Parts: sequence; C-alpha cells; structure tokens
Amino acid sequence: MAGKRSLLTIVLSTLVSIATGQCSPVPVYTGSLHKTAQGPVMKQGARIAIFSMLMRRVAVSNSQGFDWTAYHDDVDYVKVHQNLTEMLQKQWSANIITSKQIQEHALVKDGFFPLQEKFYLNSLQLPIIASAKEEELMLRTKSRLEADYYITILCDHSISKIMFLPMETNSYLQFNLYHAQIGLIYTKKLTHSQSALPYHRDWSLARLHTDYNPIITETLNHSLAQLLEQLQSTLVQEITVRIDDDQE
Repeated sequence: MAGKRSLLTIVLSTLVSIATGQCSPVPVYTGSLHKTAQGPVMKQGARIAIFSMLMRRVAVSNSQGFDWTAYHDDVDYVKVHQNLTEMLQKQWSANIITSKQIQEHALVKDGFFPLQEKFYLNSLQLPIIASAKEEELMLRTKSRLEADYYITILCDHSISKIMFLPMETNSYLQFNLYHAQIGLIYTKKLTHSQSALPYHRDWSLARLHTDYNPIITETLNHSLAQLLEQLQSTLVQEITVRIDDDQE
C-alpha cells in the first residue's frame, strides 16, 4: 500500500505542476484590438519593426524523481528572429527596421522599457512590452523609426512528463501586429503539441534521463518550426495586403 500511495502522490503532484505551469502570466501585453469592417490590412513594402520578442528559456516537469527539462537558447532565439524577418520580407515585401535602430532609440536607451524577463530569452535586448504603458511608448517611437507597423512576439512552451510515458511538449506563439497610427490591428495565438518520440521504456532511468534529452530538444525545435509555418499560412489567409496607402 505504501508503494501505491507513493506512486499516486508522484502522479498527482506532476498533474498539479502541469496545471499550475499553464496558468502562469503571459509576459507580453496584448491591448485592445482595433477592428474594421474589412479586417486587418497591411501596406505592401511598409517599414516594420519587430519591436519586442521573448522566448521561453526552459520548462520543467518533475517525474520519477527527476526534473525533466526542455529549453531554448540564444541560438534558437536569433534563428527564429531571422526566420520571421525573412518571412515578412518575402510575404509583405517589408522593409524591416533593424534591432540596432530600435536599441538606439532614446526611449530604449534611457531605460523606459524593461529588457529582462525571468525565465525568458531576450537575446537581442529588444524592449519588452509588458503593459499598456510600454505599448503606448512603443507607438511613440514611430516618428524617429519612421515605422508603419510594429510586431510583438512571444514564443512559449510547457512540458509534461508522467511516469512510463513519453514527454509531451506544448508550444505557443503569440503574434501581435500594430498599425503605427491606429494601434493593435491583429493578434493571433497558435499552439502545437507533440510527443517526444522515440521513447525507450526499456532503458534504465539513468540512461533515459541522459539520452532522452536530445530527442526532447529535437521535438521542441520541430514544434516551433511548425508554429512558424502555421503563422505564415495564417497571415496569408487573414491579412489583406494592399499596394495603396488606404489602411482605414
């Protein structure tokens, strides 16, 4: 009976940990959406600032006496930022405002924006938009940056590992698009879940904890790649691109 109670305790504590992790606050602010009859519209060839981008550093799930982890690093962050830049250039013929131009704006240099968020990567030291105040300050940079649009992005993930079962990775992507004059005109949250396979139940626990990590990392990277593909397809379907300047 003691063994059964111990197993039940482990499973229940794991489930509680998963549920608690999914309720953690999102560190990217999403304000009031400005809606129009024709839906969100982009001007082809516009100047766009990927003004803020955060990526979850690590997610942890405790099972079988181990803290199982799935993490991203600075290389992953820079790669995603580059992929998004290339996607916007290809899809909207966008003129991307560089990270350096954003970093050198007076409001950023003078410390009006936070640059660090616990548990998240901000490898390019971009401003963090965590409140309505920072959202308003972001839009105030439009004259100096000559920005037509702003984008804020969150790449997040959580994991769950229950005894004798493969790890489940859950990835999230929050994409916010702002018109420099109007404010938020489009927001989208995408999710992708995937089991980390292959999972070798015949491995010893010590070997599993060591050799399973590359499989977890590969699964997490694949999930993020899938989200970026979903985003590209979704933007094509849901945002109208115009050559003229009529954005109202």
